[in-house]
Amino acid sequence: MARESKAYKIDKQILEKFVNVPMLVKIEDDPRFPHFVVIINYRGDYLQVFNPSHGEYISSKREFYSVWDRYDKGGYALIIAPKKTLKTFKLPLPNKINYEFDFNFF
Repeated sequence: MARESKAYKIDKQILEKFVNVPMLVKIEDDPRFPHFVVIINYRGDYLQVFNPSHGEYISSKREFYSVWDRYDKGGYALIIAPKKTLKTFKLPLPNKINYEFDFNFF
């Protein structure tokens, strides 16, 4: 299945609207060493996070926001979703089309 992705700088309210879609987010714990984690799931006041360095864990929103949106200016997120594709269908058409018009209509 094809996927499309787009990066955004978003705030906490927007993140909560999109959090039902797995997303890659940039953690700003130490600006010298940017790090990325995946938000897998969100329920109530908790996030299920996968961190390549530490594995999968549950984080409170407060704890997560302290490293994702440290200065309340928003954070970065890469949202990945299924790509909308249009399918092409071939319709069998007759080789010859006959048109008949009724000019006695009026």
